[in-house]
Amino acid sequence: MMRSRARIIGVTGGSGAGKGEVCRILAHRGALIIDTDTIAHRVILMDSPAYDEVLAAFGRKILGDDGQIARKKLGAIVFADKAKLAVLSGIVHKYVRVETERIITEGNCGLVVIDAAALIEAGMEDICDVVIGVFAEKNLRLQRIMARDDISCEDARRRIESQMADDVLRGYVDVTVENNGSLAELDEKVRRAAGI
Repeated sequence: MMRSRARIIGVTGGSGAGKGEVCRILAHRGALIIDTDTIAHRVILMDSPAYDEVLAAFGRKILGDDGQIARKKLGAIVFADKAKLAVLSGIVHKYVRVETERIITEGNCGLVVIDAAALIEAGMEDICDVVIGVFAEKNLRLQRIMARDDISCEDARRRIESQMADDVLRGYVDVTVENNGSLAELDEKVRRAAGI
């Protein structure tokens, strides 16, 4: 990839840790936010790059009535089985990286933030100047996930357990942000972590 002159910050962390809030803070400071979840959802749409590969790997049972991949059906399969999640990730991550690099290359912003729960798993930390890891206590994460996604505690727990463990993730990040307090506290921590 041809590097833009932008400063690139990767923001990662498990579900419910507060990555979205960190990215909103950085967006208010003028950063271009690349939401890799949104890209991942786009690349599995019908007539998009990963659609046929995902269908070949998981079968027609993941389709909705409209022929699109039903993310809830697919999620129920992959969040219950780490091997199947790895298969899905192996398909989707390569397309997400290509699209992320395209946005960076074509963008005209001095500060770019890659919002990616699976930043490390996708191998995208190498395009970042700094990687910020967002962490929060497990019970708080469970509460946030249940409220945000309207799912049970057990489903929220499975989602957390399907992701890289916090103690492992900490070994990959340059800066950690603990998000167990108020938004004002988070704002201050993010500004320090990002050097803005």
